[in-house]
Parts: sequence; C-alpha cells; structure tokens
Amino acid sequence: MSDQIIIKEKLTRWFWCWGVLTLSLLYIACLFASLSIWFSISDDTILERELTQIESRVRSFYAFLDFIFLGISLFMIVWSIVVATKVFKISSQTKLNTKALLLMRISVIICPIIAMISFMFLAGLFRVSYVGQKYTYLFHKFITFMAS
Repeated sequence: MSDQIIIKEKLTRWFWCWGVLTLSLLYIACLFASLSIWFSISDDTILERELTQIESRVRSFYAFLDFIFLGISLFMIVWSIVVATKVFKISSQTKLNTKALLLMRISVIICPIIAMISFMFLAGLFRVSYVGQKYTYLFHKFITFMAS
C-alpha cells in the first residue's frame, strides 16, 4: 500500500507542480508577450514611411518579442503533451480507481485545449482592459527609452 501512496504523491506532483502551475505561469507570460503583437498590428502606417533609428530599434525589439511569444506557445504545446503522457503513465501504475484519477486524466487533456482555443479572445480582452493598456503604455515607454 505504501507504493500506491508514493505513486499517488508522484502523480499529484506531476499534475499540480509540473502541469497546472507551470502551464498557468507560461499562459500569463504569453498573455503579456501577446501585447507586442497587438501593438505591431495596430500601427499600419509604419510601412509607408522611413523609420528613424529609434523606431527601427523598437520595431526590431517587438519582432524579438513576437519570436518569444511563438517560442513560449510552442513550448506550452509540447509541455502539455509531456505532462499528459506522464500523468497517464503514472496513473496507469496505481491500482486506486478514484474520482481524482479520472478528473486528472480528463483535465490534463481538456484544459490545455480550452486554454489554446480561448487564448486570442482572452488576449483581446486583456489588451482593452485597464491593466493591459497601462502595461502596454509603460512597456512601450520603457522600450523607447532603452532604444534611445
């Protein structure tokens, strides 16, 4: 029975520490990194004129943030697959058939899919919120200060 308790603790650690907590933090980081994409999309006059040195530095930093956003997104997809396979592998080792095991198995697949589908909607809401607008303003001010 002590082996089953160790397996259950390992399963819980993988689900909560490596799964839910890690993916939630990456999701929040991705929300903040997506603000640079919204800023790049909203400035449609940038292609019609020649950029100053500061504007080109700011533009290249926003392009760098776009790559960070893409990297975090791809890492989240890969990591959710790793966590799902690890949770299924560990939960198949235990003999306990509880409701918690079933919920862990279901939520490790369903929750990342729901999060990925709802991301653009939440990013749009975050952008128009007070916190998103304040963060965008302060972040753009910081980037412009660092570029000069």
